Amino acid sequence: CLLGIVDVAKPSTLQPVLAELVGSLLMAMSGLEPAALNYLQVRAAGNDTNSQGTSGPDRYDRLERLRINLALSGPIAGALHKCLEMVQFVDLDAQKKLIPELDSSLRKGAGFATRAATADAVGTLCGKCPAA
Repeated sequence: CLLGIVDVAKPSTLQPVLAELVGSLLMAMSGLEPAALNYLQVRAAGNDTNSQGTSGPDRYDRLERLRINLALSGPIAGALHKCLEMVQFVDLDAQKKLIPELDSSLRKGAGFATRAATADAVGTLCGKCPAA
């Protein structure tokens, strides 16, 4: 329902709640990630070599890339991307309200997906809204 609203809403409509919406979407990113992925990544961090000759760090890196791709391709990530695209069309005060939300997501977000999405959001906003 919310994802559908974000998809059709205009930036001016969401401007009053855009910062809080982005913060909520960022925090929701890790909530959808299966716990098994975290378990597998911890197991892959070992330094042993498997039967195919792949070392633990190689498996860890591949799983980390998979987790990032999975997190950034889901429906919540799509809504988040749409919101970030809207930010350039709202006023500067509304853009500046995003900074504490991003900071909060980095500090409070315990999940890998939340942190990766927040880093991606910071990069996107630096390119699109440098004045904020």
